[in-house]
Amino acid sequence: MTNIRETIAAARGQDDPLLPTDQEAPRFTTSQFNNGTQSQEILELPSATLSISTLSFKDGFHIVLFDGVVCQPVTMPIRDSGEYLSLAFLKNGAVNTRDHQGDFSYSAEPGCGALMRHGSFSGEATFMPSDTFQMVSICMPRGYLAEFESPFERIPEHSGNLFAYLPVTVTPTMRQCVDLLLEAPKNDVSGQLFLNAKACELMSLTVQALLNQNPHPPGLNPQDVKRIYRARDILDEQLESPPTIPKLARLIGTNDFKLKRDFRMILNTTPHAYVIRRRMEVAHEALTLTDTSITAIAQKVGYNNVSHFSSTFHKHYGVLPKQLKQACQARSQPQFL
Repeated sequence: MTNIRETIAAARGQDDPLLPTDQEAPRFTTSQFNNGTQSQEILELPSATLSISTLSFKDGFHIVLFDGVVCQPVTMPIRDSGEYLSLAFLKNGAVNTRDHQGDFSYSAEPGCGALMRHGSFSGEATFMPSDTFQMVSICMPRGYLAEFESPFERIPEHSGNLFAYLPVTVTPTMRQCVDLLLEAPKNDVSGQLFLNAKACELMSLTVQALLNQNPHPPGLNPQDVKRIYRARDILDEQLESPPTIPKLARLIGTNDFKLKRDFRMILNTTPHAYVIRRRMEVAHEALTLTDTSITAIAQKVGYNNVSHFSSTFHKHYGVLPKQLKQACQARSQPQFL
């Protein structure tokens, strides 16, 4: 399983590193406790400071807590070695993740959760500007909990690397667990026991949430599910000019009615709403990470009318594209006394 130290080492070894090579190595402390090891890393960059606390238990179970400030977008490589499962819950901040093959990308927003199956994944994560960045990740070996394996039977792998991703509906009780994990003391035995108990409770709540999400909708066979994920992939590939519903249905070998019904049953949205969301995610990434003009970004995601694009973006994120771009540019300017 990868960790932050391996990630930083990988970045420093690249010809064009994603992280500055002239920075000091992160401060790292480690200590033993009865059932495992606790470590803390302080990653300090010109544009971000992140504290990463890791509790590693002897049965291969890990709790990783992120807390910090991100002033400007920070991109870090992801190198997964070995197969494992992880639960991730983002309380504050935003992270855009993509693989190097271009087969998978996802924008995580505050309050979201996900169950992931990892393999030999190679990609990068971009931490977006945030006054407070907080995330909880729970990692475990494959087979640790059978209830976390079965949902992936219907999820196609990305890039043939065993990686798969499943959104989790986060309930108020789950959010409370996330808050307690982030706030609990970590340096004494009682704190470590509490963290372990809360992580197990969060896993139990996730199992219940997955059951409530009905991972095997009635009336759908595995071929139906594969068709819908193929439809999703086609929409991702053709965001600028997506196919019509009839054409998309023909491409995946079904009819209009079944496409719309199954798409909603499996992905909990409509094809049209999915395209809008993905367009806005791509636009958000371009606005915050590139110097591309708003007009060019609008055209890239299928909008010839910039006003229509701005209105849709504002409805989705609560901020106009121009305002977001100006805020990112202001953060990137050098500050003088």
